[in-house]
Amino acid sequence: MIFSKVALIDQDYRRKAKISMAMEAVGVFCDPYDDLKEFTQAPPTSTCILAADDGSYSAIEIMEELARQGCANPVIAFSDKIDLNRVTETMLAGAIDFVAWPFKAIELLDRTQSRLGVLANSQKIRMRAVSAKQKLQVLSLRENEVIAGLADGFTNKHIGKIMGISHRTVEIHRANAINKLKLDHSSKAIRLKLEADLI
Repeated sequence: MIFSKVALIDQDYRRKAKISMAMEAVGVFCDPYDDLKEFTQAPPTSTCILAADDGSYSAIEIMEELARQGCANPVIAFSDKIDLNRVTETMLAGAIDFVAWPFKAIELLDRTQSRLGVLANSQKIRMRAVSAKQKLQVLSLRENEVIAGLADGFTNKHIGKIMGISHRTVEIHRANAINKLKLDHSSKAIRLKLEADLI
């Protein structure tokens, strides 16, 4: 079995109960949550997250909040109504699947199993991006702007013009950022910024 526990974020109590029972019938424990706030207050050790995409929040918002919290668990979105544009946006945002409710738990597990190869690679990228975002949080707004400018290929002088500061001040912000990140070269800070922007 690919996982033995899932987190289920859904505001629809009836649907949540049906999904929980269906998952448990195939040997997967379901940890139910009413909303994103409840989930982030006590995140589980689940290996996968089932996220309703038709409540007061979207699966994309759930994934964005998970990334801010440092959680890189795979997300499977589901909805009563399937809209192709919505599915595309959600998949591009990082969901490993988007399924129509009602679904059969065993079919969902089979679909997820078939995506494990792709998931393993995208999960590594997502984890690196989440880790990079967390590391960059120690920087001040100005230091982040300088590193972003460097990642965009701008010179210190050009960054200074954009930010309305001298190129010497840009160099000071860059040096402070490298020091705070405990790196030995600005190229490593640029790489960190590029990794953070992957999600």
